[in-house]
Amino acid sequence: MGKGIVFRCSNCGHEETHLIGIGFANPSEREDAVKMIEAGDCGQIAKAALAADPSLKMAVNVSWALYQCPACFKSDIRKRVLSASGALKIRNHHFCDCGREMRYYRRGMQLICPVCRNEMSETDEGILWD
Repeated sequence: MGKGIVFRCSNCGHEETHLIGIGFANPSEREDAVKMIEAGDCGQIAKAALAADPSLKMAVNVSWALYQCPACFKSDIRKRVLSASGALKIRNHHFCDCGREMRYYRRGMQLICPVCRNEMSETDEGILWD
């Protein structure tokens, strides 16, 4: 199941809603993630580990995660490839339209308002999705 998070800027009123998590992930999501690893998009260590042990494909999971650009503060949901095995050291790199690498949002971090550059607060308005 996925969760929706609503962020609001108390300074200018800008509001963003982001749906994160897994939901009922399509089986093709895992296949796409495995192809990303095999192509080296998740790091050379993960690529080599998967080539050495193809059974690790079953340890690959996908989640939708929130990322924010540290330059222009654009927030976006991107596919995050995860592993249930310690053998796969997966790296997720996502780039903003402005060219900078986006940062993965972890609970407790502050999003920065892209309008006025103040911190945005997570509201109590939760959303559950599948």
